[in-house]
Amino acid sequence: MADIFISYSRRDSLFAKQLTNAFEKDGRDVWIDWEDIPRAADWLNEIYAGIERADTVVQIVSRHSLCSEICNHEIAYARKLGKRIVPLIHENISGETEVYVRAQWANVTWKEIAEGNWQAIGHLNWIFFVKEADGSLAAEVFEREYQGLVQAIETDLTHTRGHTRYLVRALDWKANAENPSYLLVGDDLIGAEKWLSDWDGDLQCRIDMGDTRVKQPAPTDDQRAYIQASREAEDERAARLLELETSRQRSEEAAQAAKASAELAHRRATFARRIIYALAILGTLIIVGVVAFTSTQVNEAEREVAGARTALTAIPPTLTAVSGQIQAGQRRINSLRLANAAGEMLNDPAGNSETAALLAIYALNSAYTDSADAALIKAVDDLYTLRIMRGHQRAVTSVAFSPDSQTLISGSYDGFVSLWDVATGQRLRTFPGHTGPVQAVAFSPSAPVIVSASDDATLRLWEVETGRTIHVLTGHSDGVTSVAFSPNGRWVISGGQDGTVRQWNTSTGELTRTFDAGHTGAIMSVAYSADGTQVISGGQDDLVIVWDVETSAVVRTLSGHNNTVRSVAFNADGTQALSGSDDYTVRLWDVATGELLKTLAGHTAGVSSVSFGFDAGTALTGSYDGTIQLWNLETGAAIRVFAGHTAWVTGVAFSPDGRIIASGSRDSTIRLWEGALGGSARVFAGHTGWVMGVAFSADGQTAASASTDDTLRMWNVATGQSLRTFYGHTGGVTSVAFTPDGQSLLSGSYDTTLRLWDIATGATIRTFRGHTSRVVSVAVSPDGTQALSGSTDKTMILWDMATGEAIRTFTGHTEPVLQVAFSPDGRTALSASWDGSLRLWDLETGEMIRDFKGHSGMVTSVAFSPDGQTAISGSYDTTLILWDVNTGRALYTFKGHTSGINRVAFSPDGQLVASGTTSSTIRVWNVATHETVRSLAGHTAPIYGLTFSPDSQSVLSGSADATLRLWDTDFHNLITYACAHIFRDLTANERTIYDIGRDPACPANY
Repeated sequence: MADIFISYSRRDSLFAKQLTNAFEKDGRDVWIDWEDIPRAADWLNEIYAGIERADTVVQIVSRHSLCSEICNHEIAYARKLGKRIVPLIHENISGETEVYVRAQWANVTWKEIAEGNWQAIGHLNWIFFVKEADGSLAAEVFEREYQGLVQAIETDLTHTRGHTRYLVRALDWKANAENPSYLLVGDDLIGAEKWLSDWDGDLQCRIDMGDTRVKQPAPTDDQRAYIQASREAEDERAARLLELETSRQRSEEAAQAAKASAELAHRRATFARRIIYALAILGTLIIVGVVAFTSTQVNEAEREVAGARTALTAIPPTLTAVSGQIQAGQRRINSLRLANAAGEMLNDPAGNSETAALLAIYALNSAYTDSADAALIKAVDDLYTLRIMRGHQRAVTSVAFSPDSQTLISGSYDGFVSLWDVATGQRLRTFPGHTGPVQAVAFSPSAPVIVSASDDATLRLWEVETGRTIHVLTGHSDGVTSVAFSPNGRWVISGGQDGTVRQWNTSTGELTRTFDAGHTGAIMSVAYSADGTQVISGGQDDLVIVWDVETSAVVRTLSGHNNTVRSVAFNADGTQALSGSDDYTVRLWDVATGELLKTLAGHTAGVSSVSFGFDAGTALTGSYDGTIQLWNLETGAAIRVFAGHTAWVTGVAFSPDGRIIASGSRDSTIRLWEGALGGSARVFAGHTGWVMGVAFSADGQTAASASTDDTLRMWNVATGQSLRTFYGHTGGVTSVAFTPDGQSLLSGSYDTTLRLWDIATGATIRTFRGHTSRVVSVAVSPDGTQALSGSTDKTMILWDMATGEAIRTFTGHTEPVLQVAFSPDGRTALSASWDGSLRLWDLETGEMIRDFKGHSGMVTSVAFSPDGQTAISGSYDTTLILWDVNTGRALYTFKGHTSGINRVAFSPDGQLVASGTTSSTIRVWNVATHETVRSLAGHTAPIYGLTFSPDSQSVLSGSADATLRLWDTDFHNLITYACAHIFRDLTANERTIYDIGRDPACPANY
């Protein structure tokens, strides 16, 4: 929330800055846009959000603001929201000035808005900060009127802040389809009702006294509807709790009655037994009669006791238990709400993956839900932040690396240049001197010197080691927007709001050349070619111009953008150029011919910064949509999207060594990102075909995979990097297993063979031949002396690992054998078949021991438990069945999947089983409770490989999407992983939007 929103015209910037400084000196939070908001960005929505969250809207009234379309939209929206507006008259609007203003309104589409605004503010109390003819404002006038302004702002401040708070909540409620979870409850609702009641009472009092003035701001219809809906929901909730309390009381009364009845029955039974004992001495006949009578009495009493116990058992839970259930339900609803918000953000091309991850963490901390788990899984795939550097007080406008990639400089709207240590993120030095926002910075390629450009119309050359100013370069008649060193470091080129490009001598600080015969508006970006003979510039006139440095002549004009060109860059050999524009696009040009080679479209707002990538075929771009994108220039496709900044990205840079990307943002931070294009530590990419089988080494440090691309791969589990590729099969590889000693791999293939591989060299040790059709499954015995294979030739074969010879062939299945498994003692084996059967075999005799009946579809997968007493199987009938191996009895059927099961696995500790389906989903189940522990969504195609890590803490999967994925069996470990890659928490604004309290998502990080 902000205390004040300032609506002003750029022509009144000097007064706006003076006013903002005074507010901030008093400790007030001000929302004001100091930057040139590009219309191509979602500029109006951002402005509207600022108005919504401000207590007071201060309007600087001048001919320029009254004739500004943006200013009029701001005031109209503030009026619509019922905001308190305080007009500051900076220029008398009367006589010729008013005639001029109305003439400007005559032919614009927003005429009615402007006239409505003017009429509305005419009824408000004006505060006069009237400037002199030369534009100045006397200090005594400012001080006097400022005190009146403060008094106006602080009038009814509690009411005003309540208006802001309940307006924001009401708008969020409406924006989310009036979702009940956004309603006020408890003390919040009572406070809102009092706020509304106080205003209504004040209004009635004024009416009674004949006062026509109304306390501002007045409640809006949206606020009233929101508070009313909250009250109705609260009353309904209270009614439900009353009903539950009534039910509880009745239950307790019934329990007391049943208890009393049981005690009475017990006393009667005891009394009857005593009678039987006492009469035993009177004789057999008497005893028989009495026993008949008293035994009946005892039986009736015992039936009453049993009935009372049944009644007690059936009594509903107490209110405490019911309340717990309600709270659990509310936590689940909250988890689903936040997970939905995270999912929407991830599906938005301009969405912020870091914010989505934080929302998903909050959702999981509220209650485990599949959708929250899936959202966090998806979000962590896009968390590339290495470090966040904080220190600037306002927007960061520009970043640049040193030639050795060890340090970074940044410029900011706070007027400072900062030097940072890339390895630690520590700020090493601040360079004070500019009297306006710093718009651009650059490192010299040949000396420890940096240059900065500022709105104060100057450039400054600085000595890096000492922070000393070497030269102040003056000559531009307006703010300087861009700067660059020549390749030899002898010259600096600058572009300015005055529409000129200028070249300076870095040794003397002298202006050596002016390029002023090309652009018709402000210059937004400049760059040198690699040989220093050409300069490129982009401007507010939508043009890109290539200049000859020696002659200052225009070599070529590149036209095609339809909005301001914000950034330009040359490639390494100067043959191509990039330009980024407020028209949302990036364009790749042939410098020699002027031909447009490629248009990169993907950003959802203006492109603020462009750079060629470390690799010649890539480009890096930053945008007002808050993201950075890395592009493949050959295909025009985005390779990677970096999301994490909470405001516009204003500058990007690649480190000279290509390892790191830096970005600066309007959120006042600098981020360092992983620049190398390696695989994610959780997504193993490298195969070009379906991944059909996966296996862990005994120590869990490496993993192997089999693919239809005819290869096997070894992977480093910690990094996700491919260690080795095994070539030799002439058909798709379907399955893989490690030998117990970890020295070899066994694989099966469509080429009908098995192969034993030397892991150290990648060479084939032995080839096993015997099947007449595809080998689809392999397994190695616990002692490593034998192997099993299943094939589409409907057989299972037992092999001698030392010789590669077949020991025995098992027949009986009428369809392909899809998976085979050794028992832990190596004496028996299980086979799963397309014919719908699951069979247990004696490996010594070759006889079938047992056929397990239960599945109604083909059985695709099977695995023994670690103790060999049970087994799990998966089927296309969508179920898993847990079997007693010794009896063949089905112990439990796991249901929950909605598609066929391709793979199952048992955890080494015997507590979990996992299942992968044809629809790309994976579930992890608790064997004892039969509950789903996690539902894993991330693959985009069917699952064909599935295994647990040796410590049972992870699951590795392989998919037809050509990737492997590493998953945690406990979702809390995923949260830990995510928190290690997140360097912020939700902002106050985000907490308001998503209705989240102050507790941190990742306590250890903050």
